[in-house]
Amino acid sequence: MHYYTEFTLPPLLSGPDALNFFLAEKDAGVKTFSNRKYNYVTTEFHDKLNPEIVKIFNDRGIMPEVLEILGHVPTTQDFPCDRHLVHVDLTYSKSKGFVTLPMALTWELTDTKTTLYWWDPKHNPVIEKPVNPALLQHDWYRFGRARVFSDSDQRSALTPDQVGFELLQTYKPSKGRAFILNTAIPHSATYEPGHKRRVYFSLRFPVQQIASYEAALELFKEFVV
Repeated sequence: MHYYTEFTLPPLLSGPDALNFFLAEKDAGVKTFSNRKYNYVTTEFHDKLNPEIVKIFNDRGIMPEVLEILGHVPTTQDFPCDRHLVHVDLTYSKSKGFVTLPMALTWELTDTKTTLYWWDPKHNPVIEKPVNPALLQHDWYRFGRARVFSDSDQRSALTPDQVGFELLQTYKPSKGRAFILNTAIPHSATYEPGHKRRVYFSLRFPVQQIASYEAALELFKEFVV
């Protein structure tokens, strides 16, 4: 089973001005989901991508559809950093409804000692059915949360082992290192207390272009660490 794979891909953006542009929009609440600055989602980013990585995508006949910037910018410490929100990622289209997203290509931008976790939820329900597709920006949004780990906007104090989840794998991403993570397996993330800023890029590709984690691994196999 594949959970994550690291790559030696070039930086995602064309330079610091592009990064500052996106972070400024995120901090201002522009293109953020449901007024929650943690989640920034845009389809208007291709002109700010590093030409090297654009060539890599073009050579493989793929192109990301959505850029998400998730995490805490300095003035928006919305969520606790040490509690789990176990979820899978879904994409929404008007023709197919909700579909599980198989992978995301990610760059961690900050050194916050982040840990990713993958879980087997056993008998516990892991996905809450999305109830309002109209809220999805650009008909595409990371969605789905484990009921036992959330109450409205607050994460509960329960730990995964307290509700019978089995830990399958962990991974500690490095700042600036590209990796893909399996977003179809229930997963969560924490980072160490004392860090008030965690930000990471997450590229989402059309499922028609990359239908599985294994397909993504094949596309980028020459860059595997």
